[in-house]
Amino acid sequence: MHSQSVSVLIEQSFDQVYGFLVDPLNFPSWGPVADVDIQYIGGLDWLVDQRRHTVIRFTEPNIYGVLDFSTFQEGGPLQAPTPVRVTANGDAAELTALWRQKPGVSDVHFASEIVLIEHYFDKLKILLEADPEPDTNAES
Repeated sequence: MHSQSVSVLIEQSFDQVYGFLVDPLNFPSWGPVADVDIQYIGGLDWLVDQRRHTVIRFTEPNIYGVLDFSTFQEGGPLQAPTPVRVTANGDAAELTALWRQKPGVSDVHFASEIVLIEHYFDKLKILLEADPEPDTNAES
């Protein structure tokens, strides 16, 4: 099994990038659960797929830029956390995730997951560089 780091440099400050990413309500605006109403269900847990009962457990807000998360099915076992960090890089911020190949996932499928993560990171970069403080929670 493999692991691979995926990162993107975002031309906004650490505080702006981390402040946006630490709010789970912003996740649907750029991540794999696009156009989904995620629901807070308690503690650090958010329901992101009602049909499949998929839950994401986000890390508590912190001063270190740690954004680790775990996914699991409601009532099921917690999976190993995915390490995610935001670090300052001059006046910009770098977002890095370490993606791990899960048991039973082929090398080809793992490679396609990396491509998707790069796509999500690019979407986030465009979103934050266009408007460093987008109001994704505003009603239309």
